[in-house]
Amino acid sequence: FYTLFAIQKLGAGEVTVALFTQVVMGSKTVAFLLAGWLGDHRGNRTALLWATLAGTVAAALAWISPSLGWLSLVFALNEVAIQG
Repeated sequence: FYTLFAIQKLGAGEVTVALFTQVVMGSKTVAFLLAGWLGDHRGNRTALLWATLAGTVAAALAWISPSLGWLSLVFALNEVAIQG
C-alpha cells in the first residue's frame, strides 16, 4: 500500500520504487535480528510493543509525508513492525 501511495500521490518512478525495495530488504535483515535479540533479552512482549510502535509511527509518517524521501523511513519502520 505504501508503494501505491508513493506512485499515485507523490509521483514515484521506477528508480524510486527500486530504492524502496532496497530499503525494505536491508531493514528486514536488521529488524529480524533486532526483534530476535530484543525478544531473547527483554521478552517477547517488549519486542511486540516496539514492533507495534514502529508500525504506528510508520503509518503516521506516511500520512503526513510531504515528499518521497520520508517514505524510505516509512518502509524501514514498517519492516520493523512486520519482523517484530
